[in-house]
Amino acid sequence: SRNFENLAIDCYNRHEIYKLQHLNDSAAYYIMLRASLDESNMRWQLDAGAFLDNYMSDYDAAFGYYEKSLTGTIAKYGEMHDATAACVNSIGNVYEHKGNYQKALEYYIRTFNIEQGLHGDNSPEVSVCLNNMGGVYGYMGDMHKAMECYEKALSIYMMKYGELNSYVATTYNNMSALLNGQGRYRQALDYSVKALEMLYGQHFW
Repeated sequence: SRNFENLAIDCYNRHEIYKLQHLNDSAAYYIMLRASLDESNMRWQLDAGAFLDNYMSDYDAAFGYYEKSLTGTIAKYGEMHDATAACVNSIGNVYEHKGNYQKALEYYIRTFNIEQGLHGDNSPEVSVCLNNMGGVYGYMGDMHKAMECYEKALSIYMMKYGELNSYVATTYNNMSALLNGQGRYRQALDYSVKALEMLYGQHFW
């Protein structure tokens, strides 16, 4: 009904206003209220989970919304769908934030398999998965696999977009952070400079 739609829109608008004001408790209240209006709306569940995850660090509550969204999305679309990939990836994010890197990796690999099946080996969606996997491998201390993931992501981005884009820069930054954590500061600096060059389109030295 029109009243229901207006209520949902009002909840979302209030959420956005409070978020801009950094009043996260109030923003959370309204995004959760919207999610409660229609628990079959998987996008609303995912939005509520994302806010609780990224702004409130309330990982258990976020996980609940993500799980609900994943269950409904699989029931509606099946495993091999972009909406399913988004839900699976979000659950991986929660596990990563909680420091459960093995579980995070399982969900990121699952996301990778979905995106690869949907979009092919050399898609930007696959590159995002590779960056996520690289970060977790880095946390787990497997620097070789981490760098391998970053290098694959980098080659896909460069093939798709060329050198001068933010995706390439982000991947270079990830590689820099990985090398910095290993104490390989000179190489880390080289990658940081590369990232700046990609963003600003000029050479610094």
